[in-house]
Parts: sequence; structure tokens; C-alpha cells
Amino acid sequence: MEHLTIDEIIDFVSMTEYNQESIDLAAIVNGHICKCDECLNVVRALQLIHDEFSALALKQSFKSYVNESIVSDIGKGLENRMDDEKDYYI
Repeated sequence: MEHLTIDEIIDFVSMTEYNQESIDLAAIVNGHICKCDECLNVVRALQLIHDEFSALALKQSFKSYVNESIVSDIGKGLENRMDDEKDYYI
């Protein structure tokens, strides 16, 4: 099973608009996390972070924070694994 990309998860967690694109993304993510505990755990973790940013009125900074801090660290930890699995997604 192919996992969700980190960008799909970030966009899903930080979704603020209701349009066809957001509906399609929600369907993809919800359908996938019903079957994949690994992606569900990533969604839950990022939802907690997003909720904290929202509580502190930092919504605009959420995507930047995740991409610069978390994704960067994940990428460093997965470098060796990605050499073995060229199409690895989070």
C-alpha cells in the first residue's frame, strides 16, 4: 500500500477552505487512514501540533514549522531507509 505524502497530510490537517479540492483531499486521506495505522498516527500527531498553533493564533506558521522542523528531521532520519526504498512516503 502506498502511504500518503507528508504534503497531503499537512494540507489535510491545516484545511481551512471548503471546495472541491478540499473535499477530494479529505476523501483520499480519510479513506487511507481507515486502513493505515502508520498514516493515521502521523495525522493525529500533526493535528495536535496544529491545534497548539491555532490556540496560540499561529495558524499561518503551521505549514512552515512542520516543513522546516519536522519534515527536515524526518528526512534526515530516513535517508538510509530511502536509499533502500526509493518510493517511500510518510
